[in-house]
Amino acid sequence: MQQLDCLTDNCYWDADSSICTNKPCSEFSQSDCQILPDPFNCIWNYTTNKCENFTKCSDYSFNIDKLSLYKNCFWYQTPDGTQCVQNTEQQICESKLINKCSDYITNESCNSFACYWSDFNIFTEITCSILQQDNYFMYLSVDSKSVKLCQWTGNACVDLDVSTLTQTQCLTATDFTYGWNMDTQRSEVFEPPDISSSSYIILLEAIILVILIN
Repeated sequence: MQQLDCLTDNCYWDADSSICTNKPCSEFSQSDCQILPDPFNCIWNYTTNKCENFTKCSDYSFNIDKLSLYKNCFWYQTPDGTQCVQNTEQQICESKLINKCSDYITNESCNSFACYWSDFNIFTEITCSILQQDNYFMYLSVDSKSVKLCQWTGNACVDLDVSTLTQTQCLTATDFTYGWNMDTQRSEVFEPPDISSSSYIILLEAIILVILIN
């Protein structure tokens, strides 16, 4: 990453090594913790009132009273591919495999960032075309693994053409899921390195060697 792309609210920039690293979960407030991307592996624990590393869905219970539903169980994407979903009958937070919106049973458990209650009385996948101008920016894929981006053109909400973005637009217009590639001069999706590849292993060895020499 370039220093311009290293967001100081969420990350640390090391000027000596030119490396951007995530801040630990413990440093985030509740509002910040709840909007961090999944790779941070952070979740707000309502029992301890702290931002912590995610453990398992059942550790994040919720309670129902006569006035409101406390949504302590969000649609967190777990390492095994399931989501943390509310079970309002048992009042527990459980792991459930979600492949389509109709896999949600109740309105409380349905991920409103990815699905909506359609005129056909079923939970249906959101698309850019159904969004209004005041909330057209983005939505989540059903499996919550990716962000779907939209843009307002004329009088309609359509899919965002990422190739048209400039460097200054790249981060914010894509909800920080894309970064500016200085080599290609394009906005490109962030991809984690292949830790099994020989080139990545060689890079790590080179970094360690430089550290030892210095």
